Amino acid sequence: MRALKFASVMAGCLMMTGCTGSGGGGNNSAAGTPAPFDINMYAVNNTVCNPMGSGGSNTEPTQGLQANLYYLDASQPRYTDVADMINNGHQSDKNLFFSQLYIPTRLFTEGFPLQSGGMIQDDSGNDLLEYFALRFTGVLHLGPNEAEGDYQLGLLADDGAIWSVSSSETGTDYSVVVNDDGTHPTQMGCGPIVHMTQGTSLAMKIDYYQGPRYEIALVPIWRLVNSSTPSDPLCGQNGNYLFFDPDNQSVPEPAFNQLLTRGWYPLGVQNFSVTAASSYNPCTTGTVPVISGISFANGFETGPFYTVTWTTDIPATDQVLYTDTGTGIQSLTVSSNMLNTSHSVQITVEPGHTYSVQVVSVSADLGKAISNAITLVVP
Repeated sequence: MRALKFASVMAGCLMMTGCTGSGGGGNNSAAGTPAPFDINMYAVNNTVCNPMGSGGSNTEPTQGLQANLYYLDASQPRYTDVADMINNGHQSDKNLFFSQLYIPTRLFTEGFPLQSGGMIQDDSGNDLLEYFALRFTGVLHLGPNEAEGDYQLGLLADDGAIWSVSSSETGTDYSVVVNDDGTHPTQMGCGPIVHMTQGTSLAMKIDYYQGPRYEIALVPIWRLVNSSTPSDPLCGQNGNYLFFDPDNQSVPEPAFNQLLTRGWYPLGVQNFSVTAASSYNPCTTGTVPVISGISFANGFETGPFYTVTWTTDIPATDQVLYTDTGTGIQSLTVSSNMLNTSHSVQITVEPGHTYSVQVVSVSADLGKAISNAITLVVP
C-alpha cells in the first residue's frame, strides 16, 4: 500500500548522507538512568494523540486505546460499510492513541495533527477529513468504582461502527457485540449483555468509518441491567440532532439525557487499557521537562554533522527532530533511552543547506517537551 502523505513530510533519513538509525547523527548522552519505556517505539513525528475531539487524558501509561488509520484515494469507490473501508483502504503508518472514546456529534474540521506539528493528509494534499476508517484495539474492563454485574453495550456512531469483544484478554477470538454499521447520522446501536467483574479483562476492537464530511460521532456506552430491564426505545434510532447538537458545542439533546436516566453512560478513561502489543500509551500526561540552553557546535572538522546540546530541569531522554527546509526531508535521531539533565546529540547535515531544528525530551513518566523550531544555516 502507498504511504500516506502528510504536511510536514515523511520522517526518516534514507536520503540523508551518513544517517544512522531513524535519524542522522548519534546520541552522546548515553550515561544516566535507563528510561522505563522505549521512546523510539512511537516517534513524535509519527504519533497522533486524542484526535477527533475524543476528550479525556490518561495519567497511567497502560490506559487508553491504539488505533490504525485507513483511507481511500480519489480513484476508489466510496464504500458504505466499515469492512470495505478497512479492507480496501490504504493503511497509514501513523500511530494514533486515544485516552477514551467520547466523540459526541460534532463537525470534523480539525483533521489528525501529529505531535510534532503538521497534519495527516490524503493523496491530494488535503487534510484528511472524510472517507477514512479507524480500527481501535485495547482491553475492556470495569473502573475501580464500578459495580460488578451484567452490562448491556451500546454505540452512538456517525457513520458506521462495529464493536467486537473477545472472551479473554489475549484476543484469540472475537464476537460482534454491537453492529451499528452503514452510512447514517448519529445512530444508537444496541448489543447483548456482557458479565463484568473487577477481574474481567476482555480484548476488544471497534471498527469505525467516516463517510462524507462533516459530522462525526463515536460514543461507546453501557448500562448495568437485570432480568427485568426493558429494551431501550432509542435502539436503532438516528438523527444529526437527536442525541447532540453539532452546531452548539455538541451539547446533549433530550434523547441523550433520557439515556442517562435509564442507566446508560459513556465508558471513560478507566475502562480502557492498551494491549500488550502496544506496550504503553505515548500520549500519557506526565511531568513535562523544561528545555533550556539549546546550542549548536560545528563538527565539520571530523564529519558533516553538528552537535546539538541542551539542558532539562528534570532527567529526560534526548532526540533531535530536524527538517531540511530546501528538500523537505525530515529526520529524527534515535534516542539512547537514558534519562539525563544534560543532553548532547549529533545530527547529520549537508553543507549549504538550511534546517529547522527542534529538540525533544521525554521524562520518566512520559511527560513530553518539544522545543520551538530553531533555524540552523550550514555554511
